[in-house]
Amino acid sequence: MHKPNFPLLLKLSHTTRTLLARNHLGIVLLVALVFTLLSGLLIASLDPSIENVWEGIWWAWVTVATVGYGDVVPQSVAGKLLGAVVILFGVGFFSLLTASFSAYFISRGEIEIEEEELEEINQLKDIERRIDTIEKTLQRIEARLSEGRDKI
Repeated sequence: MHKPNFPLLLKLSHTTRTLLARNHLGIVLLVALVFTLLSGLLIASLDPSIENVWEGIWWAWVTVATVGYGDVVPQSVAGKLLGAVVILFGVGFFSLLTASFSAYFISRGEIEIEEEELEEINQLKDIERRIDTIEKTLQRIEARLSEGRDKI
């Protein structure tokens, strides 16, 4: 029997929450879902060629996603106008979605770069301390050698 990998799920859950919180992506997704559902309900009541609510929701989903299968098409002027609005919303929504994902991954890359730079700075400081220690040791050796020469 296969056991679920809970640490992986927790990490994925944290990443998902972080991604949804950044740039209010969770709210954007919720607004898109509500808009899609309302558009489906509205088109089902506006256009006679849309036979039921589920067909309207399917049409709205496909239209927001800018897929446009063509299996459900509004025929009335009001339906076509709503379709134009839904298409514009879908394009805008996917632009926001793409921008949010891009911003998330770019910021993660920046954090990794900053961490690497900090590690390099710490390594350089460690090297500086070692060099200082070596210089002090050499100064003590030189001082002892010069004391020894003065005695001779």
